Amino acid sequence: MSPGVDSAKSKLTFAYYCSGHGFGHATRVSAFAAQLLSLQPAPAIHIVSSAPSHVFANALARGARYRHAYIDPVIAQPVAYRVDRAKSVAILEDFLGAREGLIREEVEWLKANDVDCVLSDAAFMPCAAANTAGLPAVLITNFTFDSIWSFLSTAIKETPPTQLAPAPPSPDSNQPHPEVDIAPDEPIPESVLAPLVAQMERDYSCADLLLLLPGAIPIPSFVVSPALPSPAWVDVRSREFRPEVLDALDLAPESLVLRPAVALPDGLAKSRNTSAQRERKRKVLEAPLIVRRSSPDIYTQAGRERLLDSIGVPRHMHDRGKTKVLVVSFGGQVFKRPAPVHAHSLDPAVLAVNTSLNATTAAAAAAAAANADNMNTNMNKTLDDSLLSARLSSLSLDVKQTPRVDFPSSSSAKHHLQPLVPAASPLIATSSHLYIPGSPGPASNPSSPYASRIIALPKKGVSLLEHLEQQQFQQSRAGTDAAKNSEQKQTMARLLPEDWIAIVCGAGDAWGVDQLPEGFFVAPQDVYMPDVTAVGDVLLGKLGYGTVSECVDACTPMIFGGSFAFFCFKGAFVVTTVR
Repeated sequence: MSPGVDSAKSKLTFAYYCSGHGFGHATRVSAFAAQLLSLQPAPAIHIVSSAPSHVFANALARGARYRHAYIDPVIAQPVAYRVDRAKSVAILEDFLGAREGLIREEVEWLKANDVDCVLSDAAFMPCAAANTAGLPAVLITNFTFDSIWSFLSTAIKETPPTQLAPAPPSPDSNQPHPEVDIAPDEPIPESVLAPLVAQMERDYSCADLLLLLPGAIPIPSFVVSPALPSPAWVDVRSREFRPEVLDALDLAPESLVLRPAVALPDGLAKSRNTSAQRERKRKVLEAPLIVRRSSPDIYTQAGRERLLDSIGVPRHMHDRGKTKVLVVSFGGQVFKRPAPVHAHSLDPAVLAVNTSLNATTAAAAAAAAANADNMNTNMNKTLDDSLLSARLSSLSLDVKQTPRVDFPSSSSAKHHLQPLVPAASPLIATSSHLYIPGSPGPASNPSSPYASRIIALPKKGVSLLEHLEQQQFQQSRAGTDAAKNSEQKQTMARLLPEDWIAIVCGAGDAWGVDQLPEGFFVAPQDVYMPDVTAVGDVLLGKLGYGTVSECVDACTPMIFGGSFAFFCFKGAFVVTTVR
């Protein structure tokens, strides 16, 4: 028994602190806490986190207690694959400003609950609170946030906002929805980060034991080398860890040169005598892959039906031999619902323009529509080609995202002219595009039958109406009729292959069934992800520990990506390649 534990107690009491960033930390905290609670005698475990309680369902069902508390700052990620550096630093500064008060509160709580040991999954402040209370602290993680915040000074930049997929515009403007507006990715000066990161590292240094999970990157608060700042660990050109860093990661725990233990405050050690304090040494142990297990029945037809029924998938889509499942999951990143939009007056046969156009585009399009309306009453009037051409020529359109429109064949084009404003869809996906904020825009498909529907500028001396009628005539000459076009669009404009469905996780309860394309289903907020992963034939998601570990456990293939700024993903990548 540890020198810091009262031998008169019948069972141990652990305070298990869990970072609120994403769900990966929470899933492994739940799995490990559940395992501890299976021991005899079972310890008392208090889970303390800002993550929602439902993620800890396994542990809570076995007797763990949950306490919601603000215990760590969270890296700002406006979208799944981007880090907002400036906002992240502001969040860290605010947290460190409140740090002393938070430590006092935690010390009082630890004493009031007679806690014997503090466990922490990547939160640094609880380690300092444990030290102040005279308690042992154990880090259980594959990375620590001091290296993540330190990396915000890297010169490596993410994709500029202009190269990202356009966000759905708000109903009354052509600007991206503010919830997905992305700031330029500019490095934070190392001089700004250094004192903030140093405090985080000092707090982590209060931990006595490190249980190192698979997919680890360097833990600077435990090992002497490599040391912070973390941008020095990475070669800017190759974006890979430098050879000396990789060599350090290959070392066995017993070969690591560790930093010394942080001294306990005078007079605050709980049951730790002077000799025990002098002999106190830090230690690193390798831990196995900690993962939540799927339900025992999930691989049976009954278990599969239970899960798919809860998600709202019709019974005729439950047969694994006939229907394949794509799981769309980005960890703790929720899909934010775009702003509601006004009803469109477009003819049903007209395809919505999917490109984000600027205010000049809208003005030119409105002028064109107004002229078209006038033509309905006075066919002798013509469009002001010089004004229209000047406005259209001023546009800056990305050739990969050129506006497309499908004209109805049932009547003359002049009766269906509408402003070429961007279509603001409230969907997280359309029939031909899955909207993932922050991801690169879709590449054009030169073989697509819709590639021929790109709008070209009218030739000099040709009015817009004449130009559009010429295009419509050329389409009819190609042997296309409205019914055939409709059937072809339903066949070609698909996100998924035939006989596939998609289960979208993390979308929240606000999404309705009618707001998803055919074959897409939204999982409940509290769905048990190991079961969803097990049912899936492929998972599309972010390269985080929780998702990777559950894919490994379920043997489910994964399509992934990740922000380089959040380079702990590189450790998770190791898990996918090794396993």
